[in-house]
Amino acid sequence: MIEIRQTEQLTQQEEEQVRALMEACADEFTPSLRTRSGPEQADFSGDEEGSLEAYIDEMLEQSFLLAEEDGKIVAFLSYCTDFKCDGLGDYCPCDYASTLITAPAHRGQGIANRLYEALENRPERSKFIGSRTWSTNQAQMHIFPKRGWKIISVVENGRGPGVDTVYFLHAKPEEEKPEKKEEEKEALFELSCPYTMENCREICRHTIRPVARGYLAVASVILLGLGIYNIFLGDYLAMAFMVIAAAAFLYLFLGGYARLNAWLLYRRRVKNNHGMEEKLTVRMEEERIRAINSAGRKKSFAYNQIRRILECENLLLFFMEEMTVLAVDMRSLSKERQTDFRLFLEAHCKNTKLH
Repeated sequence: MIEIRQTEQLTQQEEEQVRALMEACADEFTPSLRTRSGPEQADFSGDEEGSLEAYIDEMLEQSFLLAEEDGKIVAFLSYCTDFKCDGLGDYCPCDYASTLITAPAHRGQGIANRLYEALENRPERSKFIGSRTWSTNQAQMHIFPKRGWKIISVVENGRGPGVDTVYFLHAKPEEEKPEKKEEEKEALFELSCPYTMENCREICRHTIRPVARGYLAVASVILLGLGIYNIFLGDYLAMAFMVIAAAAFLYLFLGGYARLNAWLLYRRRVKNNHGMEEKLTVRMEEERIRAINSAGRKKSFAYNQIRRILECENLLLFFMEEMTVLAVDMRSLSKERQTDFRLFLEAHCKNTKLH
């Protein structure tokens, strides 16, 4: 059975076990812990000289949460208090989760989740707990949002080309909601739209312009005609090429184009959200619509900016000015609230029909 225990200072035996875990897993970090000067290093450009020994020596000055099985450490989380850094900005000074390592043989058992839970529930914790990871660290990029941690800032290419440094923050429940800004009003309806592959396909099926489908159909007919023409010329290689091209355009016309665009939309959203599916929250206020993405970035629209509303299988699509499409998932409302929401839209979008 795994037990979680907090300690301010490791015994010699505990230190030896922590060092062994660090040695075994150092190269799993980006960049490797063998090249770092310490847990609080902010610049990973390579200008600072470092070593695993230097990293461990500095880390041992921190406090620890230990996961033990039969008296042996199988995972640990080091942390410090009164931490300050540019990446966490005005939330400093805060507690800081520094280094988490789980022995390979004990992964997949939820130990990391329990360590973070213990860190969050310490009676003496600060209002805010910060941490950071790299954007390709799928395990951490998954566990933080799952536990309610939010992305505060991102340093693009902070760990090397194509690998960002991502700062996360966890707030006490009573501190989680910031004070309302004057311009923000109470939301009469709040809907969400997770950008799953299913929802991306539905969006793309209903947003591709008919003219684009027309072009694909015309291209298919022309290429097929050219293929038939090449049969009479005896040029069978050109005929085969034309027929294959016509089949490709026909595939796009029959739905392949929408599927391709859905895949591109899904990949773009996942990339923009550092490897995780993005979720859009849409707040319908009395005078405005506010859209908030997973990173907390906001954009607002007036109701008179809506040009068309299209009700699809599960989604409601708002076609705005400047080719903007806002999607909400009607399944995020109960059946009764869906009826109220449609009446709300009829009252606030008088010049816009709900199709």
